[in-house]
Amino acid sequence: MLLLSIGAWVIIRGTGKRPKTPATAYYSSTYYFNHAALNPLYNLFYTTFKKDDFGKQFRYMPDGQRREAIAPLFPTLSDSTEVIIRSNRPNILLIVMEGMSAHFIDSLVGTCPVARNISNIMQHRSYWFSNAYASSFQTDRGIICAMSGFPGLPSVSIMAYSRKIRSFPGLARTLRAEGYNTQMLYAGDMTYLNFADYFLATGYDKLLSETSFTDEERSAKWGVPDHITFRWLYDDIQRRQSSGRPWFTGFLTLSSHHPFDVPYNKYATPLENGFAYTDSCFGDFIHRLEQTPAWDNLLIACVADHGFNYSTLEDSKYPHIPLFFTGGAVSRLSRDDRLICQTDLPATILGQLGIKHDDFTYSRDVFSRNYLHPSALTTYPNGFQYRDSTGVTVFDILTDKAVSGSDPKREHTAKAILQTLYDDISLR
Repeated sequence: MLLLSIGAWVIIRGTGKRPKTPATAYYSSTYYFNHAALNPLYNLFYTTFKKDDFGKQFRYMPDGQRREAIAPLFPTLSDSTEVIIRSNRPNILLIVMEGMSAHFIDSLVGTCPVARNISNIMQHRSYWFSNAYASSFQTDRGIICAMSGFPGLPSVSIMAYSRKIRSFPGLARTLRAEGYNTQMLYAGDMTYLNFADYFLATGYDKLLSETSFTDEERSAKWGVPDHITFRWLYDDIQRRQSSGRPWFTGFLTLSSHHPFDVPYNKYATPLENGFAYTDSCFGDFIHRLEQTPAWDNLLIACVADHGFNYSTLEDSKYPHIPLFFTGGAVSRLSRDDRLICQTDLPATILGQLGIKHDDFTYSRDVFSRNYLHPSALTTYPNGFQYRDSTGVTVFDILTDKAVSGSDPKREHTAKAILQTLYDDISLR
């Protein structure tokens, strides 16, 4: 029985450094083919252990109170949006920077300012938000926050639930319906944490992972170092100049992740070198791209997937991240001090293009006249932070008490949002 158990564990998990998920078998944008590729017995076990009764979790208040608390926070669409771009159909590049906390950016009051290129580009060549916050603490959760506008959950990574993520809105899917070509670049293992499943489900026609590069290029623990992927991205943008159709590319960096095995030794610690290296790759990429015709009609949206745990997750500064727009399509360069959450990115981008985004229930267009109650919910295991114009509350879910910034109204609002999210997930 012991040998059989070990054998079953190896078969289900695999022998690689990352566990298997259904996305290991997924290869097509057509879901029928992906389902046909799955091992039925494996999928039976996997889905059996992925059943949770979300509708019974986080029951704080009657539905009437819940609806009343969140109604002002997520307004309906507005017909009036301030436009900061000069093209209604620019090519769009979304760069999600692994762990790039405000901690590393001096223009965001960073205490370890090694990301000097990002800081310079934000201040002098961007429309940037000084008060932006991540909605979760881990990449698989932050990706959904940034691309689907769905806030992070404190008890679960919803990306693992294949049957649910297919019902999520996706920035790529919406843009594809508007005529955009869509692709996702992550030069690591896309089967890890079900990335491939999520990307295909939310509208990316083409996925590029570590298998799209040579063995020599896959020299880091997590896959391909950032300087190679930024170089590939630059070349791809030049190739697309004559395509005739607008395009949208998502790009998740990976080198600024433990163990920070990067070809860079400017600073004393691997951590500092890891983030400085990604920053230098980004700076070189922007500098080269600015010299090409592709820059003129390009909107680049940059955001981090989450903050960096340099202290504790309960630290109110932990989720502070960069969020900015650059590229030749941006007509207005400015600093914006309004509070914005990472989940607001999809609606804000679509609002600039004049595209409806009512299916992004929890994403708000910050340039809309209806954006009257800026706020940000950040979750982590067994806790959350909720901030608005009155301050920030850090709350421990297990003890049902505030760790700092106790405020009955903020706590009530955050609980109402959590209850709404879990109700929503239970119905998907």
